[in-house]
Amino acid sequence: MTDAPSWQRALDPPAGGLTRLMRSVEARRARPPRGQWRLAFAGAAAAIVVAFGVAQHQREAPRRAFERHFQAALQAERAERGIARELPSTRTDVRIVVLASSGVTVPRP
Repeated sequence: MTDAPSWQRALDPPAGGLTRLMRSVEARRARPPRGQWRLAFAGAAAAIVVAFGVAQHQREAPRRAFERHFQAALQAERAERGIARELPSTRTDVRIVVLASSGVTVPRP
């Protein structure tokens, strides 16, 4: 094993080094940390994204409920009277459904 103090040599500090070090430490303490602003910005951005997602979900909920009830009504119509066919539409917000009657009327309970 080596003797550690034998290869270390004593260094004298430069002139005025301690005062420069103290000023540098004090200047760092006076500055506000940058990480807090980044964290606040990231939190605000995440809150905005969540708010837009919730708003979009609330806007889409009535349409999804209508489609769910409409599909249930189509299934009931198929079972009672005949066949329902959906025709293609160029618009995404328009659905074209053609009902073909079998000629047999089933009374509703």
